[in-house]
This record gives sequence, structure tokens and C-alpha cells, in this order.
Amino acid sequence: MKRLYMHNPDSHLARRLWLMWLLIVGWSSCSQVEVADSVGVENGEIPLEIRATTGAEVDTRAVIAVEMTEGTLGIFRLPETDYPALENIRYNRVAGENWKPASTVIYVGATYARLCAYAPYNSVEFKNSSLKTEAGLTMQTYAAEKDMRFAVSGGDEVWKKTPTANFELKRAYARLVLSVVRDATYPNTCKITKAKIEAFTGNIITANTVDISTGTEGSGTQTPQYIHTVTTGLKDGFAIGVTDDTSFDWLLPQQTFTVDGMDYSVTIPADKLSTFVRGTKYTVSLVVKGGKLTLMSDKILIDRDWTEVQTGIGGSGGDYDTSFN
Repeated sequence: MKRLYMHNPDSHLARRLWLMWLLIVGWSSCSQVEVADSVGVENGEIPLEIRATTGAEVDTRAVIAVEMTEGTLGIFRLPETDYPALENIRYNRVAGENWKPASTVIYVGATYARLCAYAPYNSVEFKNSSLKTEAGLTMQTYAAEKDMRFAVSGGDEVWKKTPTANFELKRAYARLVLSVVRDATYPNTCKITKAKIEAFTGNIITANTVDISTGTEGSGTQTPQYIHTVTTGLKDGFAIGVTDDTSFDWLLPQQTFTVDGMDYSVTIPADKLSTFVRGTKYTVSLVVKGGKLTLMSDKILIDRDWTEVQTGIGGSGGDYDTSFN
């Protein structure tokens, strides 16, 4: 029996076309990678590197900056000829690692980039559509996640040759703590249900804005008083000599309390405290004694950047002038 061999010229053509198709696809894929690499080299852009430090806003002595080894940042790249604006880009750092983008990577190239930043991420809101770097500040109960710091610049020469931005973060708020103690002479249960802060003359600022790219503040929302309704254990009263959890702590200026249904008030004179400077914490110690509220001391504890405590006096304004200086 003879074997029959059939010649199909189309099958050779199919193989040739298949091989040619593989070669074309392989060549095209390689070319795309090469083109992408050449574009990156041509643009010369590289990812931004970050160093962030914290320190006192105001001080009369030298302050050593402390590097942020963990936390979150919101970074703005301001619009320039070679850079489109980037707004509120989140970067994270965990202990033992470097700063990393949460999603969007910020690049720097052949010209200097203008940058500013704040921390923690989402601690404030940016609502001004015509000034994207304007942050809103609100008088509120202290919380670490709302205690915003900002840096107006990452440095003057951040580009592809020196891509590290150095953000020196300063606090945006002042902080006021009213520490309350019940004296042995006070006969009732000392239930504190409300705290009212008001200026002896004029108004207080309960809300304001700050442009984190310049440090410029707005005129603020001015009101005659700030009322805080107590929701902590203070509303149930506290024992004589107890000092734990008997404080009011505000981020931010006469102080009035409603105690056991009666209004007790105390005026903190201007020569003791008249201005609230951002980055400074003021601790005022008060005592509920007999039928009145009094200052425990004629000294106000002034705490630079929440850490360095000293005694001091206020400024030259009126009693509880609450401007942010």
C-alpha cells in the first residue's frame, strides 16, 4: 500500500504567517517598553522623597526638630510652568520605613517644585475652590487627630537632583486647658454641666482659616461666646481632690461654668493671659471653693508645642483677647 502525501501550500503560508505574527508581536512589545523607558529618561522625573519634622511654633530658646517616624501627610504641589497642581495627596509612614504614597505618586523633574504639606491627613478641610491650600480651623475639644500642623514649603530647591522635600511642620492651633479641682469647702456634688468662654470685651474667634502655602490667616468668625456642653463624667460630679478627667481641653478665651445648676465664673486678667498664640498651650487651674470659682494660682502654665512647660504671663491686650498671633 502506498502512502499518499498531499501537498497543501496554504498550510505553509499559515505557518509562515503565524511565525511572522509572533515576531511582529514580540518586536512591538519590546518597542513599547523601550519607548516608555526613553520617555522617562527624557523627562527626567523621579519620585519625590520626604522628610518631615515637628517643632515649636514660638519659643525664646533653641528648639530641636523631631523627625516624624510615623504618621500621615497631605501634600500639595503648587502649579508651575512645568508642574500641574496636585492637591491633598496622601503619604504614609510606619515605624522603620520611609514615607510612601497611599496611591498617587508625586514626581519632580528638571525645575524646582513648590510644595506645602500638613499633618495629620484629613485633620482639616479644604473647601475654598479658588484657594485650594486654605484650611479651615474650628474651635473644638482637643483630639490628636485634629491637632493640625503645616509646613509652607518643602524647601527652595526640590527637583530631580535633590528630590527630598523637608517639611518643617508647625502647629496651626493654640490650646487651652482648664483644670478644675473641687475644694474641701465645697458642699455639693460639683456637677459641671456647661462651660462658657467669652471675652471680657469684644468677641472671640471660634473659626478661622489658614493658607498652608503662606501661613496667612483669615479674619475669622467672631462670636460673643463659646458654649461647651459637658458630656464627660464631670456632669455627674466628682470628689474632693480628684484631678483625673476633670479638665476641659480645647484646640483653639472671662471663663464661666454652670455648677450644680448655678453659674460660677472667674475672670482671668489680661496681665495673666490675653492672647492665644498658635503652637502654645495654656493651662489655667481653677478651684470650685465655697460658693465661687477661683484661680488656684496667679501663674498660667505656658507650654511650648505641648511639651516644654514654664510659667508666664499673657500679652498686652484685653482680658481673653483670642486672636491667633
